[in-house]
Amino acid sequence: MKSDCVKEILISFLDFKKLGLLFAFFVIAAIGAVFLPKIFAGEIFIYNMRTTDLDQLIPSITNFTQAGYLFLSVMITATFYVLLRQNPDFLDALLKAILAGGGAVIATGLIDIIANLLGKADLLKIFYTANYGYSAGEILGTRRVLGLTPEPAAYGGLAMTMASLLLFLRPVYTEKMRRFWIPFLGWGCVAMGFLSTSSTAYASLFLMLGLYLFYNVDAVSEEGKILHKSTAKKMLSAVFLAVCFLLVVLLSGNFVDLINTLLIEKTGTSSYIERSSWTAAGLNAFVESYGLGVGVGSVRTSNFFANILASTGLPGALFFGLFLMSLYLRHAPKRNSRKEAVIKAIKFALLPMFAAKFLAGTTPDFGVLQGILFGTIIALSQNNDHLDLMKLQYQRMVIKRKRNL
Repeated sequence: MKSDCVKEILISFLDFKKLGLLFAFFVIAAIGAVFLPKIFAGEIFIYNMRTTDLDQLIPSITNFTQAGYLFLSVMITATFYVLLRQNPDFLDALLKAILAGGGAVIATGLIDIIANLLGKADLLKIFYTANYGYSAGEILGTRRVLGLTPEPAAYGGLAMTMASLLLFLRPVYTEKMRRFWIPFLGWGCVAMGFLSTSSTAYASLFLMLGLYLFYNVDAVSEEGKILHKSTAKKMLSAVFLAVCFLLVVLLSGNFVDLINTLLIEKTGTSSYIERSSWTAAGLNAFVESYGLGVGVGSVRTSNFFANILASTGLPGALFFGLFLMSLYLRHAPKRNSRKEAVIKAIKFALLPMFAAKFLAGTTPDFGVLQGILFGTIIALSQNNDHLDLMKLQYQRMVIKRKRNL
């Protein structure tokens, strides 16, 4: 079984219809991490991964560690691709894990809130490592919920990621789960993202709510058919979101000031200026390296896509861009099926995640969770030849036994 998994992973890496584009991106990134810092050493100024000061480009151990992290993310993508190909029932285990993840986000947020109310917030300081900009415990008198993460952006981004997954995947859960538990956990994660008062989380939140209004999958029937939302349900969704927004504005006296501070006046803060300078230096490194990049792990930015350009250059950005494009062109073999509903849900859920990375992505590593989602889309969009062969062999065996009788 293990040898079959390894074989299928290797085959998928060589096939552009599967993971070939992503693997090509990694190969370019790995080669660049070894050679590009040496080629452009001392010639380009960047913000590296070890310090926050502008410095000359030099080869460092971070080139190998960041390339290693990227390799792990690619392998996670391949592993989940193979697991879902060989065992379609694994999808239900993945959905349960997402459910548990949403619960964990809410639980850690509540721990933070309760600890603050009891005056025990200092006990959680070991988790809070950020010390710049708006990472303080309060903003405009509003307590920032961090859960057990280093800073509000990390917790808010995680909360909105889980909220997006739960709300868009809600139709593929069982009727009992999608009627109560999924909405409860999904909107609970939205609330925690809101309480983080992170500008990144708020940007993801507004995008997710906008997408949710246009999301027309309501449920998946017992026969595996997709049921679409009626016009009445779409109207109710719009009214529900509008009422929630009005309640927040009315019940939170400083909501408008908070939005103004986080999203409008943020451009004048030290953290924004610092992070913008990272991205500007990264894009400058891309230009000065003649579009080749300066190597994974060499440069820090505040924009995931800018870091791909700065780290892997135009070749890496091209393959990664083609890979993302291929994801959104994929569909399940049967368009009206549970698999198609899952693929569509993940496509929608990924967009708020990309928005967060656009605002706060420091490396070209897309991460474990997005790797899982990438692998899921690719696996569910493939004809399952492995299982079809097993069914054919089983049918032949049954026919042979009947003949012997």
